[in-house]
Amino acid sequence: MANEHISPFPSATSTPPGTPTPQGTPTPQAAPTPTPRTVQLKFVDMTGFELAVKFKAHSTFKKAMDVFSTRTQRSFESLRFHYDGERVHSDSTPAGHDMEDGDIIEVFTEQLGG
Repeated sequence: MANEHISPFPSATSTPPGTPTPQGTPTPQAAPTPTPRTVQLKFVDMTGFELAVKFKAHSTFKKAMDVFSTRTQRSFESLRFHYDGERVHSDSTPAGHDMEDGDIIEVFTEQLGG
């Protein structure tokens, strides 16, 4: 008869994740994939036109600004976007401005002169 070593413990591959091993330490689990945080923002201009947009917190404003420009039939270059008194640029993100659901981005038309 050959010398075979049979362990009284099941192999590590047959243990479901999170189950304690015979030594008492849990087997490693795969970390849950975090879902990107989204925020619902509202673009509002001086005429009262509103555009509600849902964003991933790390997406840029460029696409939404283009949509606002198209819907209001004004050139993108003539619009100024502001949040809490600060200018919002097309390459910035909601996370960069600490925005939360329901926040409002004010849209102004550029004015020249004094």
